[in-house]
Amino acid sequence: MSIMLLCIALHGAAYLFGINVLDVAISPYFVVYRYQLYRVISAGLFHASLMHIGFNMMSCYVLGASLERFFGTLRLWYLSLLTLVLSNLLYVAISMLLYEITGALHWLANPAVGYSGVLFGYALIESIMSPFPTRSVFGCFNVPTKLYPWVLLVLLSVLMPNISFLGHLCGILVGTCFAAGWLWWAMPSLDTFQRWDQSRLLSWARAQPSYVACPNSELDGDARASARNTFFVLYSAARGLVVAVCQCAVGAVGSAARSVGPTIPQEQPGDGYGPAVPSAQEEYDEEAGYGLG
Repeated sequence: MSIMLLCIALHGAAYLFGINVLDVAISPYFVVYRYQLYRVISAGLFHASLMHIGFNMMSCYVLGASLERFFGTLRLWYLSLLTLVLSNLLYVAISMLLYEITGALHWLANPAVGYSGVLFGYALIESIMSPFPTRSVFGCFNVPTKLYPWVLLVLLSVLMPNISFLGHLCGILVGTCFAAGWLWWAMPSLDTFQRWDQSRLLSWARAQPSYVACPNSELDGDARASARNTFFVLYSAARGLVVAVCQCAVGAVGSAARSVGPTIPQEQPGDGYGPAVPSAQEEYDEEAGYGLG
């Protein structure tokens, strides 16, 4: 796949020319306040290490080949770019929202890099298309195929804490929106893709033996309904879990406060303006690592 070749070429260029991946990673601070919009695309095409790109490209080869046969090369190119842009914009939006809610400067920096956000979008779409009812997770146990990407999201985040949970989640959410038919406004029609497929501008691409012409295939109504139902079931479960955790936390804090009783604050030396808060730039520069996407 050409996407794999592009990622491998960029990884080699980063190694040869000493490009720091933090300079191309997605970061809310640099996108919102420094207007470095190129990060929305570059973050998904660069990788942090040889192992990182190796795992991602192996997954891309398996998932991409399956989707390319169904959608065709041109539609998969478009879908990949759309997923890359929307998932990274969603990543920035959620990070900024968490910063506004919590005030934690970590969310302003919060860098992430890698193609696996798009791969999780692929995995969601492929799971909706799959005719098999269950799928094995690392050969240990089976789960319903439609839940497989979500289970994988949680397990990888537990087993590999350095990966970007939020980046992968955003990829899954964009994949869900596509599979459910909620991205109709951003997707040209099948006829449009087939006209583009036959245009003279793409004659060089059609000459490649690996190029797959755009077939007459679309996700059917049952697949889209399944994607919507799965999303709403998981949303309801997650909302219930969050509410339960919040209620337990509030109850625990209330019990602790009642048992300890009121405390009298003591005067602390200071300048009258509270503790110094590091700038977002300092917070970013002090980041020891970044999420692997």
